[in-house]
Amino acid sequence: LFPRTCAVIRSLSHAMAQHCLFGSVYVSRLDPGTHILPHCGPCNARLRCHLPLWVPVQRVTKQQKPRCELTVGNETVEWNEGEALLFDDSFLHSACYESSPEECIRAEDWRLSRVVLVVDFWHPSLSRADRAALGVLYPPKKQ
Repeated sequence: LFPRTCAVIRSLSHAMAQHCLFGSVYVSRLDPGTHILPHCGPCNARLRCHLPLWVPVQRVTKQQKPRCELTVGNETVEWNEGEALLFDDSFLHSACYESSPEECIRAEDWRLSRVVLVVDFWHPSLSRADRAALGVLYPPKKQ
């Protein structure tokens, strides 16, 4: 479905947290009116990358654009298409997409959603031996 995206992911496989329960690659959709409560990832062995593929703009009114942001610790940033965000998800983090009531009603229209590609990379301080040990201790789930 996404040949160029798959090719890029394959080219990064040496740095990705793969062959371990803590490594993921997926597309995430956040609809208008959504708040993801503060939470922490399972460990600090990985860094999580968000690559925004589609970030909504205000389409219903000419007022300011909706709040569509990620907070990690005490820092809040907005997603911008094509600008990757890299963070340690073992820190407390949350996400929100506040928008107008009209957009919340029309949330079935995916174009009003925030869409990011999520890729987990090994934390750079881990050695190859550390990575291999994590793969043995926490193997990926069988599908």
